[in-house]
Amino acid sequence: MQTPDLILIVISAALGLAMNRIFMHFRKKKRAKEMAALQAIQAQFLKDMPPEPESNNKSKRKRQQLAQQLKNKSV
Repeated sequence: MQTPDLILIVISAALGLAMNRIFMHFRKKKRAKEMAALQAIQAQFLKDMPPEPESNNKSKRKRQQLAQQLKNKSV
């Protein structure tokens, strides 16, 4: 192979790798943004969910009351 051919191959490979890197960067950034939005929606959904009715099970009822008290303190 001639020297200009080798230089052309090296330059095209470098450009291809650089473009791939840029493409992956923006794709990862977009996915992170979508995940943050999804997590915000999920957090809002959990916050707006109605409370469970009190359980007949004594242990579970205590946990529910404790969770409700903690929720009231944080608000």
